[in-house]
This record gives sequence, C-alpha cells and structure tokens, in this order.
Amino acid sequence: MNETTPAKGISLPLVVTLVVAVAGLAAAGIFFIQIKLDDTTRELQQTKARLDDTAKELQQTKGELAELTPTAAELKPLQGYWEGVDWSGGQPRSNVSITITGDSLHYRAGSNWYKTTFTLSAGTDPQQLYATIKDSSPPTNHIGELVPCIFKIEDGTLTFAASDHGVEPPKNFEDVMDYHHVLRKVQPQKTTQN
Repeated sequence: MNETTPAKGISLPLVVTLVVAVAGLAAAGIFFIQIKLDDTTRELQQTKARLDDTAKELQQTKGELAELTPTAAELKPLQGYWEGVDWSGGQPRSNVSITITGDSLHYRAGSNWYKTTFTLSAGTDPQQLYATIKDSSPPTNHIGELVPCIFKIEDGTLTFAASDHGVEPPKNFEDVMDYHHVLRKVQPQKTTQN
C-alpha cells in the first residue's frame, strides 16, 4: 500500500464526505456558539445598563441622605443639655429638659420621657428637625412615630415647636399652641461625693 492510496475498505469519496460533514457540524456548532455569545453579550449589556441606572439612583439617594443627615457643624449648636418650659395655649405647662448628643435627642417633661433620633432638613426657614421616637415612658404606643419640629437658637435660647405627631412640621412658632418649648443650655448638675 502506498501513502497516496486510502486505507483498504475506505473510499476517497467517503473520506471527503466525512471531512465535509465534520466541517459542517463544526461550522454549525460555531454558528450556534456565536448566537449564544451574542445573546449573552446582549444580556450582559442590559445588566450593565441596569447596574449603571442603579448606581445613579444610589448616588442620588446618597445625595438626598447627605441633605438629611446632619453634619457636625449643623449639630454643634444643638449639642448639650437644655432646660426650660413647655408652653400650651400661651401658658407655661411644665418644666422640660432636652439632652442632645450627636443625632439623638432625649426629651423629659416630669415623669414623661422620649428617646429619639433625628435628621435635619437642609435650607429650611425655620429650621426643621424630624425626630423618630425610639423609646418612651409608658404608654409606649408612640414608638416608631415621626415627630416633625421646627427650631431656632437665638441669644442662647432654643425655641422648639412640634406638630402633634403629624406629617408636616409647623410653619412658624406663632401658630403653635401646644408642644412649644423655650429652653436655655445649662451644665448638668454634678453630684459631689463627700
């Protein structure tokens, strides 16, 4: 048998047919793989577009949160222990105290107290504060409620007015008949030990 002669029992046309068939199958496989790659590429591009949109939304949300999250400079004048009077209907009702540390506010009037966290709204006049009640003296049915407030600090006096657990803060201090507080910053009383 010489090298140019096909192996015994296999004809040259059959070999050519097999080679063409294998090549056709390979081409079809490559074609289907290309289609699948194109589909996958399209899906990846769509996913990337959705991720880009989500990233933009997150940046926008981050910006909105930054506006609501009080900065150290905005919080500094509020920090400390304040004592004063709660006014109702133009008459003093009770003594109150407010302790503000970071973004937490602890309000006390007699035996009633509320622990809250708060955010400040940027660029409002009067300044707005939104307190969320985290804990309270009994009854505790106000936990989780949002208390919209307005405040101002003038000549060392904190004037603070709240809506009665409403959605919007008061528009001004003059129209608030209940939940109107006038306080001065004081040093907490230190107990001396003998």
